[in-house]
Amino acid sequence: MKSYLKFLSRNKLYSIIVILGMTISLAFIILLGAFVNKQLNTDSFQENLDRIYLYANEESFDCAFYPHKYFPERYPEIESSTAIIFSENVVAHADEDTYNADVMEVDSTFFNIFTVKSLSGDINTFHDSRYNIVISKTFANMVFGNKNPIGKVITLDKYEEVNYIVCGVIENIKNSILKDADIFISSEWMVATYPEAYCPDMGSWACCASAFLCKENADLQTKEPDMLSWFKENCWIYKPDAFTGGYKTARFIPLKEAYFYAGDAGTDNVSYYLNHGNWRFIRILLYACLALLFFAIMNYINLTVAQTGFRAKEMATRRLLGTSKFNIILKMIGESTVLITFAFILALLIAEGLSPAASKILGYDFTVMEAMTPSFFSLCVAGVLVLGLLSGIIPALTISKFKPIDVMKGSFRTKTKMVYSKLFITLQNIITIGMLIAALTIFLQVRHMINMPLNYNTDNILVVNNMDCFTYQNKNQIAIFRDELKQLPCVQAVGLGNGTPLDGGNNNTMQYDNGRYVSFQIIKGDSAYFNIFGFKIKKDNHLADPRAKNNVYINEYALKELEITEYTPNFTMNPNTENARTFTIAGVYSDFKIFGALRENSAGWIINTGTYNLEKSYPWNTIIKTTGDKQEAINEITAAYNKANPDGIFSGEYYEDLIEDEYVKERQLLAIVNTFTLLAILISTLGLLAMSTYYVRQQEKDIAIRKVFGSTKQGILNKLIKTFMRYVAVAFIVAIPIGYYLMSSWLKGYIYRINLYWWIFVLAGLFVMIISYLSVYWQSVCAANANPVVTIKKE
Repeated sequence: MKSYLKFLSRNKLYSIIVILGMTISLAFIILLGAFVNKQLNTDSFQENLDRIYLYANEESFDCAFYPHKYFPERYPEIESSTAIIFSENVVAHADEDTYNADVMEVDSTFFNIFTVKSLSGDINTFHDSRYNIVISKTFANMVFGNKNPIGKVITLDKYEEVNYIVCGVIENIKNSILKDADIFISSEWMVATYPEAYCPDMGSWACCASAFLCKENADLQTKEPDMLSWFKENCWIYKPDAFTGGYKTARFIPLKEAYFYAGDAGTDNVSYYLNHGNWRFIRILLYACLALLFFAIMNYINLTVAQTGFRAKEMATRRLLGTSKFNIILKMIGESTVLITFAFILALLIAEGLSPAASKILGYDFTVMEAMTPSFFSLCVAGVLVLGLLSGIIPALTISKFKPIDVMKGSFRTKTKMVYSKLFITLQNIITIGMLIAALTIFLQVRHMINMPLNYNTDNILVVNNMDCFTYQNKNQIAIFRDELKQLPCVQAVGLGNGTPLDGGNNNTMQYDNGRYVSFQIIKGDSAYFNIFGFKIKKDNHLADPRAKNNVYINEYALKELEITEYTPNFTMNPNTENARTFTIAGVYSDFKIFGALRENSAGWIINTGTYNLEKSYPWNTIIKTTGDKQEAINEITAAYNKANPDGIFSGEYYEDLIEDEYVKERQLLAIVNTFTLLAILISTLGLLAMSTYYVRQQEKDIAIRKVFGSTKQGILNKLIKTFMRYVAVAFIVAIPIGYYLMSSWLKGYIYRINLYWWIFVLAGLFVMIISYLSVYWQSVCAANANPVVTIKKE
């Protein structure tokens, strides 16, 4: 080992390149391992892990409220069940202060099904009264500090203005499919405030998620065929003429599989009420990390083989002194293992330091040390040993296969070949070009979606969610707020309404002709509301009173869905039923292009305009058109809100920011691809340097002879550089179809997508070519400038 350490100290460039490349690669492998290890252990603390199931269809976990009440009666295998409803930013009042709280509505059986750590009080009394609530440790500390929270009173604006009594405090829920709620209340309150949800016909779908606790040794999944039959008979969304085409599956998903459940379409948006992982995203990270690790191993192999001239005489001497070929191989594998162990220790420290930044990029809180369980540490040790073997075996075999006499005669370096190095450096370039193609494509697609024409206004529009800011019982505060806003110089206009194109408004699915279901998104609002958004009217039928109850505007897509023309005066929904309703078409709006996650096609819209009657209706949103500096406008608007509702908490966000929030996952993916692409370029550059070192050492004698016979430095330099450019050219030819196929497949997930422009591929190839040229230029210049007499004497 002393000889190896001496070798490393004398060859500093070699040591820096190998250790740096290996350390960077291992740091990101460790980060990924910690991230995946924590996700794979989601809900592992649940005592009933093997007995808990969640309802799911082919799209999501969301369902109606009624089934979880009905199925325990139908299936004796079910011991208990609970609905799970999650609401963010509910205004809570306690001890004369106001807070924003995340609230989870659950059945009284919730704490019997799921494992939580009780800190104080008695959570078992949660089911004694619907006025009893349980709060988290974080919320208890924030609201009550050092006071005992048990028995304290909390009121919630979203629900009836009653006093809720804290009966227990629990540890915050972490690393679970369950969201970390501040307050747990009885789901009976959802039934009281939203009675449509609790009805046998399940007209309000996707209002909750449902969890079931199975009895010991029972197999709940055997009941799936019967459950599907029941849904087809009793639930409209399972019928073939439903707007979805009818759900085709009803499943009981085990909790241990639920976190990564992606439905039949492979989506990761499977529930608003639950946390969920993205296995496809993890695979992308895995492939990127494996690419970096491949680069680092190849760099070690290339550069170690390139340095065999320095080690060959040492190994030959050992052979002449009686050391076997096998022991030589073991020695070199041991050396590579020691180097990788050192790189691993450095990588572990770097990875822990990068954990906060990685958590922010990945949107998931984790640390390396937190994930360093005995099993994960054992896996890391095994990985180091395997990497030591993989990294050391080729250099060891290369050196050991030559006879000591070849080394002593100086013919060793002329007999070693570059087959592995040529292959590895070409693969590095293919992967690097592919990553650059991916980074450019993702960047252009995200920019395209953000800047996509929407056919309505989005600039300087502040969206206020009234349900977060005002109670149902005090609608007059909304009127006061609106009047205060109209007096502000920074406010151009104020509108009241229900829904925006971004959140989809309210979905209403109704029967049309021949029993066919048609799904509409419904937006209601006053004239100012629609003037602010600036929706474009294609045809106005000039009704005497377009604001009458059944007079509506619809968009062009709705015309197609209804199979009518813009000249049709009316249409009837739910015909031949007691709920039949005829709508008169007041006009037709041009289609506007945003709904949901901005990846879906157009939707049919019913648009109600007119004066908003606050005595009869509760507007979900206040829409404010502002001028000047946005932050100053928010400050003034907040002051106006405080006048209207002194006990509330103002919540508002600009529409442009809401649009950008829709692309969190795309921006996350872009940041990761960019990071790995930069690292790939760095490590690939080190690999090219290793390759050029190896090649130049092999060609030293040939270069010296050429110079003796009159070759110019420029000619020699051009010959050396052209050798490496050929590898880039081959990599470019191979990378183009691979990159095109992969990015075409990725873009198919978007309705509004860019074309794969030819210059994306050219730019990626050109960039790698420039990097390659700069990487090999230095070594080539050194070789071209070397004194041929010295080189020949050395040979």
